[in-house]
Amino acid sequence: MKAIPKAYSVEIPLPTQLSLGTKVNFPDIPYLRKKTIIGIEAATTDTVTICPSGANNITSTQLAQSFLTLQEANKGGQQFVVQQPTLRFVPFYYGGIWLEFVPKELDVMKCYIEFVASSTAPSNGQSAYFTFYYLD
Repeated sequence: MKAIPKAYSVEIPLPTQLSLGTKVNFPDIPYLRKKTIIGIEAATTDTVTICPSGANNITSTQLAQSFLTLQEANKGGQQFVVQQPTLRFVPFYYGGIWLEFVPKELDVMKCYIEFVASSTAPSNGQSAYFTFYYLD
C-alpha cells in the first residue's frame, strides 16, 4: 500500500438518465488549480455508498460501463489518460493500490467520464466520487 500524499475528493453529480455516449465533465475545482496531480482514485458503492450531498454513489456495474479521460493544463492541453476503463481506478478491486502517474497539472473541467450503456439514477440522485492525490 502506498503512503497517501495530499488528497482532495470531489463528487460529480450524474444526469438522471445515462445513455450511450453521455460525457460527464468534472466540475471546476478551484482548489486543485496549479496543483501537481500524481494520481486519481474512483469509488463505487462497494466502498462509498452515499456521497457528501446525500446522493447514491455510482455502482461498480455502472462504472464498469464508463471510460475516463484526463487532460493536462499545459502542453497544449494534451490528453494523457484516454478512454481508460474507469473501474481500473478503483483501488478496492486492485489490492487497495491507487494508480499513480507522472506528476501533471490537470485542466479538470476538460476531464470527463464517458458512459457506454444506459442506466437510470435513483430518486435521490446519483454521483460519481473521485479522489485526486497531489503535491503542492
